Amino acid sequence: MFHKSHLEHFGEGFPQDSIGYVPAKGDCWRQMQFDHADMDPNAEGISAEEKKRRLEYLDTVWWPKVLQKVHVERQRLEAEHGETFIKRWHQAVSRSAEQPHGFGNG
Repeated sequence: MFHKSHLEHFGEGFPQDSIGYVPAKGDCWRQMQFDHADMDPNAEGISAEEKKRRLEYLDTVWWPKVLQKVHVERQRLEAEHGETFIKRWHQAVSRSAEQPHGFGNG
């Protein structure tokens, strides 16, 4: 994951968590701070079964969609801006996140 600011003006169209981190290949949503609203697996008062159901949904449905959106936006920007964007992308993904963050779902 990397902060959208590392992409400068290219970063606005990417899915990002609540503090501006964009997922990259190999990342897990559990390491990030996305607002899951009604699917929050750590919501108070939900049963173990409901938590399991929510985690399964986030892992198998929601997260793949987020990663697909990143991929589509990356392809769009590569097509529009070519090498200018590609260099910026590689610089951004090669940086590590400045600080760990996330829900800590495990």
